Amino acid sequence: MPLKTIRLCLSWSVVVNGLTLGKIVFDTAVLIRFLKKYEGAADLRTLFPDSDLFISVITEFELLSYWRITPEEEAKINLLLSDLVVIPFTPEIKRQGIIFRRAARNKTPDSIIAATAITLNAALITHDADFENVKYPGFSVIVLK
Repeated sequence: MPLKTIRLCLSWSVVVNGLTLGKIVFDTAVLIRFLKKYEGAADLRTLFPDSDLFISVITEFELLSYWRITPEEEAKINLLLSDLVVIPFTPEIKRQGIIFRRAARNKTPDSIIAATAITLNAALITHDADFENVKYPGFSVIVLK
């Protein structure tokens, strides 16, 4: 299968070998950096026109709960969220998250976000280098530098 390059926010580039990006779960840090660069969700949809785009309810919580958020920032976040499907915390995500956290030994919110991707059979796009060496059944991750 040929290499596929995805360009994100000009300086982000990742090469994906044989990974189908039909479903994508975004980590919080990726969206924060995206929001700093672009105006809204239309740009994110342009980057991934053929993909289903998801976030965990944890990411939604992290984006909207910052105590110094301005009304303008909140509006920008809500515009971005309107183009993403927010996945709630389900019993299956809880089960996967517990098992994943034991295996990967990472933080609870990160495990829930990863479990969301696993449950959806989606690729996780993150900046978290801790995920680079995680080997877990059904876990596909793209770590952006």
